[in-house]
Amino acid sequence: SFNLGEGVKFVAYSPTKDSYDNLNDYSPIMKLTYGNNSFVFTGDAEKVVEAEVLKKYANELNADVIKFGHHGSSTSSTKEFIEAISPKYGIISCGVDNSYGHPHREVVDIINNMGINAYRTDTQGQITLTSDGSTINIKTEK
Repeated sequence: SFNLGEGVKFVAYSPTKDSYDNLNDYSPIMKLTYGNNSFVFTGDAEKVVEAEVLKKYANELNADVIKFGHHGSSTSSTKEFIEAISPKYGIISCGVDNSYGHPHREVVDIINNMGINAYRTDTQGQITLTSDGSTINIKTEK
């Protein structure tokens, strides 16, 4: 972890091992805190890394925003991991009509069941979040 400036802290939780079978699991899971706002970024880290991070850091993961893992794939974003973060907002970065079918129904169902206000690049285009440390503003542009 390190400070990026006054009131801004960055923590990297993963990868936790030197070697993984899947290249996606080298994606770092990180948290950025600015004042009272916090954001979790997951890259393409999959369930195995989410479980490692949960086991070690479950009490540190709570955040306002999550960038859902691996474009909303069912290989990431487990219910347990998302519950530990307990976000108000979520971002899914995926292409329109992508050949992988992202985001997967399982992840969308978790999002809907948890009442997370989700934004998707395939339906809403560019998503920009800004924070002053107390308020998060979200703008979309297709």
